[in-house]
Amino acid sequence: MVVALDQSPERYFKPRIREPYIFVLGKAGQMVLWYQYPPLGEVISGSRSPAGDGVITTISGDMVSTLHPTLTQFFPEALSEVSRRIAFEGKVPGKNRSTGIYWASFDFSTVEFVSELDGSGGCDWSPAGQSLTYEKGGYVYVYDTRAKNSKQLGPGVYPTWSPNGKWIGSLGGDSRAHLMTTEGAPVHWAVEAYKPTPNSAIEWSSNGRYVAFTEAKAFSIPLFGTDYKLMVTRLSDGQTISVADLSSFKTGYTRFYWIVDYKDFCRDCPYN
Repeated sequence: MVVALDQSPERYFKPRIREPYIFVLGKAGQMVLWYQYPPLGEVISGSRSPAGDGVITTISGDMVSTLHPTLTQFFPEALSEVSRRIAFEGKVPGKNRSTGIYWASFDFSTVEFVSELDGSGGCDWSPAGQSLTYEKGGYVYVYDTRAKNSKQLGPGVYPTWSPNGKWIGSLGGDSRAHLMTTEGAPVHWAVEAYKPTPNSAIEWSSNGRYVAFTEAKAFSIPLFGTDYKLMVTRLSDGQTISVADLSSFKTGYTRFYWIVDYKDFCRDCPYN
């Protein structure tokens, strides 16, 4: 789903390819990863890899790369245009590891292990694409792709990196929106009074001036009606508005992306 926050009506679109379908917007908002899994029958027959296939395009629809990962499991989580890397949850043959978090180059000529998968999952690239923040066991970590090591920052889940590279937002153990430096020092910010729902991350706008998140509606009944709100906060003064009502069916394992020119994006989507 795409939600455009301007004077135009909200714009929704759904691609005309088989489900399940995965869409990942790049960290800089300039590339898009489109992914699909094969029908179960083709996997059972051995004619298709269970990992599926997809493409990476520019935001205006120009082809960048095709994706044919030879993996037993593949679930893309984050994309860096600067370093031309993908972060994903999956399982790589021959690595003798359980399902974990990995990063790979666009052509999969390089695939590196980051961490075992233990928790809610979710990860995000730094703006430079050289480090990856992820969650493990209820704590936020940062992995340095050059040094090939991780450091623990503090408690939290669904971490997302700010566009200026200075901060990482996450959902804290107290269910509130937390902010910390890349060294783990807590930082006060305008969203800390809110309790985002634990099934979507805090999403930064590309200029770092706004964040979007979902919050449960008061006195809502799950699965009936609109029980969640999509919220947007301006970080300079804390002004917050509700931009959409959502049911729990639409917020399960959902990410929300900021898109600069949604009209071009919707028009040029290769599968739209």
